[in-house]
Amino acid sequence: MKNSLLQLLSIFTLSSALILQALCQGSSRNTTTTTYYVLNFGAVGDGSTDDTQVQLHLLFQAFEDAWNATCESRVGSPATMHVPSGSTFLLQPIVFAGPCNSDVNVLIDGTLIAPSDPSEWKCKDDTCSQWITFHNINNLLISGSGTINGQGAQWWDCKASVCVSLSLCIYTQFGGTGGINVRNSSCHIYVSSSTSEYIFFPTPLFLVIRSTFPPNNQCPVQLSCGTKATGFTISDSNNVYISDLTFMDSPKMHIALERSTWVRATNLTITAPENSPNTDGIHVQQSQNVFIEQTLIGTGDDCISIGDGSAYLKISGITCGPGHGISVGSLGFNGANNTVEHVYVSDVVFRGTSNGARIKTWQGGKGYATDITFQRITTFDSRYPIIIDQFYCEGNQKCTTQTSAVEVSNVRYIDIHGTSSGETAVKFACSETVSCTDVSMNDIDLTSNGTSNTTSSCQNVQGTQHEVFPRVPCLTSN
Repeated sequence: MKNSLLQLLSIFTLSSALILQALCQGSSRNTTTTTYYVLNFGAVGDGSTDDTQVQLHLLFQAFEDAWNATCESRVGSPATMHVPSGSTFLLQPIVFAGPCNSDVNVLIDGTLIAPSDPSEWKCKDDTCSQWITFHNINNLLISGSGTINGQGAQWWDCKASVCVSLSLCIYTQFGGTGGINVRNSSCHIYVSSSTSEYIFFPTPLFLVIRSTFPPNNQCPVQLSCGTKATGFTISDSNNVYISDLTFMDSPKMHIALERSTWVRATNLTITAPENSPNTDGIHVQQSQNVFIEQTLIGTGDDCISIGDGSAYLKISGITCGPGHGISVGSLGFNGANNTVEHVYVSDVVFRGTSNGARIKTWQGGKGYATDITFQRITTFDSRYPIIIDQFYCEGNQKCTTQTSAVEVSNVRYIDIHGTSSGETAVKFACSETVSCTDVSMNDIDLTSNGTSNTTSSCQNVQGTQHEVFPRVPCLTSN
């Protein structure tokens, strides 16, 4: 086990040196740099929400033209696209795509804001899955003192379901469903008051009538804003460095790293209200050799979530809270075969989070999560400072008992101290058929923030413990 940990640490040390070397080599090929200022391409940074569609299109075009000039530049390396300070730009969903002819710097010193009203988003094929995307780029540096604000409040306010009184409904029965005339000020839902048909309403919004109206003069309505957008996405890229920026209030995840390698994110600030749904700070998916360091994250979901296909991750120096902790998973949703391996999380502070060091998988899934280390962790009033949950079931999903599960193995918890806001500080809930194996705990001390003592719960876990409080009955003491 010790050799495995040392090998993992040596890989991360070498990886850090290689990624920095690649970035430095990219910027030292030519001391001459070329900077493309978005203002020179017609961008107006007054942040006005009253711009006409023509003006908004011109702003979008200015950013697109500035990017194309930067990406196509052969004069000087790296080429830089600059968003100036003191300006606020209302930006529609946009993709900055490569490959580029040289290394690229994107310097964001100003503020980028998304449309605050979901119905004002202009998305390709009416699918708003992403707001700002950098795709298929090698040797990319994104930095600056600026802010990227997804203005997601109205997306969050579109409730999963609402009931409106019969007095607001004009309906007749046709095909077992009533016609409704409803206007929601946040989501701008429109359905015909006609007794015979619905009319189309602005995408990506939709409304589904769940049933006929019950006799208690209530009409059940499911209301949603459709697919929420990830705020900032890096996809299919290599050698990427993101630093010093502030991200806030994304409709969904703030940063997503997808199908990319050698990515470093450092000195970031990521914030959203504690009750904002699905607003993960950083989500990693299908990516390898990822380094996340010295970052402050407080959102309504996982501070960092690690999804399928992720390997060789080093996460350190994170302050997390509010939020759901740092999570491996969720994995295995809807029977999927998912894998995560070689993850090292260290020097993290959790403040008022619902979870701390977490691994979560769905019943019925396949694959594995293995070689995962949580070390030098401090928790302040986390509900579950340490948790493995192979029975994860989110929201209104109807989860049934299943025999298959994502295998969890070779998990190490080392030097974890602090307080729990609940009685159960350590929770291991593992499958009877696919138990959690090779789980080791060393130097753990988790006390209550109240007067009662903390406890642990465990089922179907195999492993060892040394100097652990509260003691974990499933593990062997050594």
